[in-house]
Amino acid sequence: MAGIKNWKVDQAANFRFSIVYKDPDGDPIDLTQYQVYMDIKSAPGSKKILASCAIGDGIVVTPLLGKIDVNVNADKTKVIAYPKSAYDLIIVTGSGVVTRLLEGWLDVSRAVTIND
Repeated sequence: MAGIKNWKVDQAANFRFSIVYKDPDGDPIDLTQYQVYMDIKSAPGSKKILASCAIGDGIVVTPLLGKIDVNVNADKTKVIAYPKSAYDLIIVTGSGVVTRLLEGWLDVSRAVTIND
């Protein structure tokens, strides 16, 4: 079962967070050969992706520490116009096993100034 975390996000500004994936004993899980993805949508089940991140595009993984750093840049957050948007963060093992690590809602504060 995924962890649940809701965030406050400023539209048209970078949104960052980090998590460490741990086993039941509290030890970091080695993320070597894992892929990590995050999508933001208006609601769970929506077909339209508002923003997306992956390793090399907003996500950095420190495999041996089990650490995942997410940075949704300002260009991606500026298109999130819904006051509440859903997200989830998934990992995929080298053998294709998918685990949803985190999910929740983004409470979006609409921007007045958007730097184009």
